[in-house]
Amino acid sequence: MTEIVREVSSAKHGNAKWGCVPVGAEPTRVWHSVKEPLTRGCLLAASKNNVAPIHIGYGPEVTADESVSGGLPLSPGDGLNVPVDDLADIWVVSTVPNQKLYFQAV
Repeated sequence: MTEIVREVSSAKHGNAKWGCVPVGAEPTRVWHSVKEPLTRGCLLAASKNNVAPIHIGYGPEVTADESVSGGLPLSPGDGLNVPVDDLADIWVVSTVPNQKLYFQAV
């Protein structure tokens, strides 16, 4: 599954991005980085068709379990607003390959 991303830059929307990121067993950044800081953070939504939670963390050490390094689990169909100014700060991982995470960042 390939990463699908749309991007808009304007005075009205700032540096907005939205898309779908494949999530698997290796920790992955939601996005590489943004040229301009986000002003409203990022909305994350796990596909309702996922079969396992996606774990969300703030670094490549995030794991898909309930250990000290375990990320916040996002169940299939659930959403979460993350107050960050750079998408590169958000890392995701799952126990099952080819899970989908949708994002919208402004």
